Amino acid sequence: MRADAARRRRAIIETAVAMFRTNAIEDVTLESIAEHAGVGVATLYRNFPDRHSLHVACGAFALERVAQRARQAREEFAEDPQAAFDSFIKDVVSGGMGTLFPALAPSSLRDLPAEVAAERAQLIREADSLADLAIEAELVPADSTFFSVAAELVVITRTPPASVREIDPLVTDRLIDDWLLAKRARARA
Repeated sequence: MRADAARRRRAIIETAVAMFRTNAIEDVTLESIAEHAGVGVATLYRNFPDRHSLHVACGAFALERVAQRARQAREEFAEDPQAAFDSFIKDVVSGGMGTLFPALAPSSLRDLPAEVAAERAQLIREADSLADLAIEAELVPADSTFFSVAAELVVITRTPPASVREIDPLVTDRLIDDWLLAKRARARA
């Protein structure tokens, strides 16, 4: 792929991820993604012939970013475990985990497309070792797994309805802070 075409494709993916983070996936049109990415609709369709293929690319992109962030958090862990873990969780949430998950596998994880399944497997390897460090540091309970932490985060970080965001734009941030406090309290109990 030519460099300019690769840049346009990446711009589409990054724009879509950003839009999915702040809007319900079904409310984001391909036309609005193209407009916000600064490309024509035809360019978007050349790269992603349908909505599902764009969701798959966004999912693979988001999972790759989370795996990279898990590696970074592990490197930061020795200096300040709580700050490293909390920062990782907040970065994962701000990256759109809760909003992208339904687009990746609305019915079952067994239905993940191959490219997303490969990124997911890499993420699991990275995140499992981070979860082990968090258990040792009493940041999460001993019975925590990567899957249990991820499932909880997906549930509490789904994009709230526009009316809720209008009333309280920081509701998700506070829920994450409360979740982190509760995890630490349970780990130390």
